[in-house]
Amino acid sequence: MTQIDTGKTITNPGIHEQFGIERFGDREQKLIKGLSSQWYLTFSSHLRLAKSEYDYFLMKPTRMFSEMFNIEREVIAVLSPYSHFEPRSLDAFDAAQRHISNLRVESVCRVLISNDPDIERKVADLLKTDPEQPIVIPFTYGELCSSYDAFFLRNRFRKHFYTRDLFAFLSPLKKDLYFFGRSHLLQEIINKHKAGEHTGLFGLRKSGKTSIIYAIERHLRAHGGEFLSIDCELP
Repeated sequence: MTQIDTGKTITNPGIHEQFGIERFGDREQKLIKGLSSQWYLTFSSHLRLAKSEYDYFLMKPTRMFSEMFNIEREVIAVLSPYSHFEPRSLDAFDAAQRHISNLRVESVCRVLISNDPDIERKVADLLKTDPEQPIVIPFTYGELCSSYDAFFLRNRFRKHFYTRDLFAFLSPLKKDLYFFGRSHLLQEIINKHKAGEHTGLFGLRKSGKTSIIYAIERHLRAHGGEFLSIDCELP
């Protein structure tokens, strides 16, 4: 439930009346009700990816989670009923997000609930190989179906939020998710390009020059522009 108090929106834990919890199995209902003790669950749906099927739902943070992790919008949670985790399971988040407004959900954080008892380690190992992936908070069915104290959920979020160094990228950023703080420079270069002017970009090693070039390419292609990259490092 969302309330308005002295000009601020307050989200209380619970389940929206149109969430549709009755379509879930007994184990899923149990873990959903457990999550609803600290989050407000707003919407649920089902999707199919190739031969795999997943349920997903949206969780709106209460004030405590919002203030602790600086998240205001809803978080996508995916239920993976398979006993062995496959990296393609993360594609379910992108498939779900295509059906939801980008203004509604958080892009930097996701929740994965898996039947694989080793899901936490496997997700951590996978994200090490692709640091531009959003933060994934992993849980097992067993963890959320058993009784746990009030600190369990927030401690799991804290563990995966604060052990991820968002400034530890060794390669140029090829996605928009963690590209921030350079919007003014990016727009200035694009505007000069549109005006037929030439631009030079200079900076120290590892200062983000290539990340800016990739960002220019994404912007131009998204708006029907042309882009040609010539890498002179290897003759």
